[in-house]
Amino acid sequence: MSNLYIITTDHRDQIHGPKKLLTLYDRIHPDILLSEINEEDLQKFTNFCRNLMARLRQLTPDQKGVDDFMNIFTMSSGFEYYANEEYAQNYGISNHMVDMPGGQSKFYSQLEQTMEMVLKQAKYNGGVDIQKWIRKFKERSAKSPEEVRKSWETFTQFEGTPEGETILLLASVTTGRIGKQDEYMEERIRGLYDPNKVIAFPVGMLHALESMFKKIFYSRIKDLKVKIKD
Repeated sequence: MSNLYIITTDHRDQIHGPKKLLTLYDRIHPDILLSEINEEDLQKFTNFCRNLMARLRQLTPDQKGVDDFMNIFTMSSGFEYYANEEYAQNYGISNHMVDMPGGQSKFYSQLEQTMEMVLKQAKYNGGVDIQKWIRKFKERSAKSPEEVRKSWETFTQFEGTPEGETILLLASVTTGRIGKQDEYMEERIRGLYDPNKVIAFPVGMLHALESMFKKIFYSRIKDLKVKIKD
């Protein structure tokens, strides 16, 4: 039996992703959970969300709508951490943040710039239709199991091919972090690894692929008892 589960996820699946992940945990009963986020980045995003909530409350009388929107928006940094926290607290197990420091810096910078423009426009228009925001966000964030599986199959059919290597290269250039991030996560996981424990790590799909030319995350840790779940 494999005791280290690498669970491929679509980070954008904020609506149904948490339930699907928790359902899987009920089947494999993990002793240790790992999250693709860093404490420093999480604190920055938490502060950003608090500020955003306060500003939205000034732009709409729909205060419950703000709460509903923020409950969804908060998971835009990755629903996996929040699902892990829920499970860890319910079952008294540990949830370790194993991503590299500053790994989400580019994402948060772009997010802040985008939200500043949106909030300025909303203020200029005399308010914000928070229910419209919620509908649009849910439309973008609701992924069926079939859609998630199709995304995974799309990646894996190019695994180890020139097309696949191009995907990995573009992802590395775009994020500026995949290679370094994978190396950092490998070191963290080897430090936490226990062959007598069931360990679950929901991770973005690109990290679970093999590479012909360089060691990405799965290539680095496959000597451990790894089982890939999508």
